Amino acid sequence: MKKIAFIAIALLGICSLEAQNISQRARSMRMESYAKDEYQVKDIKIFDDTMFVICRAEYVHYPLGKFNSVDAYINRSYLDWYREMSYQNFFNDSLRVPVTKISRLDDSFIDTYSSINTGKMEIIGGNITDSAIKLRLKVCVGMKKNDVFAAFFRSFPKTYIADINVLRVVSAGGEFAQVFTFKRNRLQSIAFITNYRYY
Repeated sequence: MKKIAFIAIALLGICSLEAQNISQRARSMRMESYAKDEYQVKDIKIFDDTMFVICRAEYVHYPLGKFNSVDAYINRSYLDWYREMSYQNFFNDSLRVPVTKISRLDDSFIDTYSSINTGKMEIIGGNITDSAIKLRLKVCVGMKKNDVFAAFFRSFPKTYIADINVLRVVSAGGEFAQVFTFKRNRLQSIAFITNYRYY
């Protein structure tokens, strides 16, 4: 009798896990239909409390805007930045390139380099916790979760994002990601993660 009860509980757990997976897939597909056209959303996946939005749009690579230099961005941001120059390895460590780290008093920082291919300021990495730093979409730390999602989606059921604590907007090639982390329904930080292997 105990074996039958154990098997029944195990089957119930497996069925409920499968139902949850189907629910997450259905929610992902529905959220994809709500995405704004300009982001050219290719796919949306939900794993636990994280939503991955895979986009083809140029915006993903240039969340701060397209600038010819770090100076151009600093002048346009109207904020005080501290600069630090260093070198990082590219092309599988065979090429060292100059990297400019710009930072704020609260330790928000953005690592950038000037690409010889694009002629633009490219982001290598960064972490933003300063609400004064605004992305191209007018997204900034401290915003409500609904307002951040509204920057990427035309509309959506609020229940679909209720349990989402991390939104990762990823380029189609997977080389650039913007990571929005929420705490108590407010945007707590924005991170930039790159996997560039070229200069």
